Amino acid sequence: MPQIFRVGSYIIYFWSWESEPLEPVHVHIAEGAPQEQATKIWITQKGKALMANNRSRIPDHELNTLMRMIETRCFEIMAKWKASKCSKSNPYSEEFSLEEIIYGQPLLPRAVSVEALPNFMLKIKFTSNEERFFDVKKIYHLPCFAPLKNKEFFKNVRIEHGSVAWKNDIDYCPDCLYEESTPSPI
Repeated sequence: MPQIFRVGSYIIYFWSWESEPLEPVHVHIAEGAPQEQATKIWITQKGKALMANNRSRIPDHELNTLMRMIETRCFEIMAKWKASKCSKSNPYSEEFSLEEIIYGQPLLPRAVSVEALPNFMLKIKFTSNEERFFDVKKIYHLPCFAPLKNKEFFKNVRIEHGSVAWKNDIDYCPDCLYEESTPSPI
């Protein structure tokens, strides 16, 4: 796992044992030492950093800083990618642009604060400074969200990794949260 650089306690590196399908240029971030379940950041041909996942659960403010540093050093990263075995074994590493695939779109705004309202509504403020509303009744019929039917459980909502979350590892996709929320309560 070639290390590219360090930022404080975080290491930015390539993971040598990639799985299928092969992916375009990307780096992994973990605290301390490389690990298999690390945060993955794609780098577009234009040098933009896009989060593929945050498996390391890096706090949002730290992740944003790390992504800006990756963008600042994108040419160094791309040069190291081309020199590494990641590039040599990957036919997509130069011709495959993330802007050309659906999951390569820029990130939607992320939640920064949340308030539980009556009738299972959430009032959410996003990084775009928008205030939007999300009706939890739309999802609590699903088995994984069933605990949200309990008003006391529902009220203990918090922000985690740019989305809403509750105890027992219940959370909601940050992109879906933004797309399915509305500018005013329904």
